[in-house]
Amino acid sequence: MAKEAKFRLDGQPDGRGHAEGSKSTRFAVDDNRTRPGRKKGAKSLKTVYQAVAEIPVDAEIKGKRKRITSKEGIVLKEREQALKGDHRAREHFLKRLSEYSPIEVEPDRTTLLLAEDEVILASAFERGLIGVQPLAGDPPATPPLAESGSDLPQGDLP
Repeated sequence: MAKEAKFRLDGQPDGRGHAEGSKSTRFAVDDNRTRPGRKKGAKSLKTVYQAVAEIPVDAEIKGKRKRITSKEGIVLKEREQALKGDHRAREHFLKRLSEYSPIEVEPDRTTLLLAEDEVILASAFERGLIGVQPLAGDPPATPPLAESGSDLPQGDLP
């Protein structure tokens, strides 16, 4: 005897064949198939490393016993090996030290440029090339430019 055709609520055929199951049970938890990826609730290797690095250890520093994190202990041990003459430890330690040290910043030279620009603008105003007087801040550190016909273009005076 043939199976009866099943219909959806809207009256259309259900479309299930022999191997197809219901869409509501398609991804059931207990279908005994292996799931890809890490199991739910399992920690990643990154999380495990971070947790282990924060475990405190006892260390003797300058004759005193202290509790420090594992990360600090590893860095101190690497420093100790570098000081004893281990070239690899020294190179690694110095590389990391330069990587994590603050960046040296050169002094700001914009004030010198602004004073220089102020002199140029004042000279242009005196010659009538611009109609707006530049803001008068501190007096310029350098003397005004000598008036010569070659440094600024000559135009019609207003």
